[in-house]
Amino acid sequence: MKIKIAAAVCGLALCYTAAQASSLNDRFAETASAFTETGRERGLEGATLSVFPFQADEKLSAKKVDFAVGELLAGQLLRRNFFKITERAQLEEVLKEQKLGLSGAVDSKTAAGIGKLIGARLLVLGNVIRLGDSYQITAKLVDTETAEMLASRIMEVPVHTFDQEAGRYLVLVPDRQAIGVLLGLGYGFLGSSDVGPQVYDGTLTLTPNNPSMPEGMGSIGIRYWPKPRWMVQADFARVFSGLGSSKERLFTANLTPTIPASFKTGYTGFRLRLSLDRSARLSQPFTWYYGGGLSFSNYDNVDMDKDVSASYPGGYTVMPNTSNTTSFVTPYLRTGLEWRPQERFGWSIFANMNLLSEDYEQGVTVSKLGSPDRDITLWKVSLPRFYIDTSVALYF
Repeated sequence: MKIKIAAAVCGLALCYTAAQASSLNDRFAETASAFTETGRERGLEGATLSVFPFQADEKLSAKKVDFAVGELLAGQLLRRNFFKITERAQLEEVLKEQKLGLSGAVDSKTAAGIGKLIGARLLVLGNVIRLGDSYQITAKLVDTETAEMLASRIMEVPVHTFDQEAGRYLVLVPDRQAIGVLLGLGYGFLGSSDVGPQVYDGTLTLTPNNPSMPEGMGSIGIRYWPKPRWMVQADFARVFSGLGSSKERLFTANLTPTIPASFKTGYTGFRLRLSLDRSARLSQPFTWYYGGGLSFSNYDNVDMDKDVSASYPGGYTVMPNTSNTTSFVTPYLRTGLEWRPQERFGWSIFANMNLLSEDYEQGVTVSKLGSPDRDITLWKVSLPRFYIDTSVALYF
């Protein structure tokens, strides 16, 4: 059922992304169709057309948004096979010779003069500006012979949609802070324990309580984006079993203790993780992540460092088993969703799946004068393969 739900969520996300991409193509196609229709009305079929670099501010130019707009629009015009499109390299060479650069910062009259130099009857000029979470793109069709504007179109495209569809043209830079510090909580699902009564020396019987309990964790970590759509996360977590039930007793004995003691069920430990996640922007505040990494975990008996000892009639002494330590490394997969209502704050929830499994055993050491010590297992559970974690993050 979990796999089916995950598949459904992934499918919806992919459909959403595809719908956004087709919306971007449709808008450029509409502009190209409008310019083609204008050319047809004026008998300009086969006329040479040059797409100038679009004007944009320094930040958008560094990201090459202006270049991407020109390429996308030129591609749509070329598909219609109505105008003869000049080579971009030819235009760039003339612009360099005229010492105008490639910023597109020329007026219609100057552009018309350059168009004549490369033999272009028509020019496409325009600009790109960012308005909130959208790009506003203005495109104009200009006649070089008269410097007259024959047609114009204005498009508004969501930034995340443009970045996804035009990514092959862009030099993507993070539009948000690249480093984050997170604090998190987690919840894991332990297997059940079914250890039976354990008898020592035919007299002392220890009956495990076999409690069922989850795993909890508290974590701190950092996030870093080496590239715009890739996130590296490293975190350290304290892990513990119980979440309120860790005081449940480990066992009951058939004898009344002469010196009583309370043995708790459970473990404490830590987990180190390093992951690499791919991101996909679903909408402005929501980002979906999917990836994996490596996890190292270490678990110890919850009573390992405590001076706990019980004595029973007949000279029996029961103490925590100090060798109840489990350490293992496993690759894991994860996927999650982050909500970023503002630049410096985010809340996320992730589902994690360890690819390898491990058991944890907890027990006691029973000793009697004149007899060998014996380690007895009283609680054995499968450590969580599936767990969820949630965190809040501050970005800098």
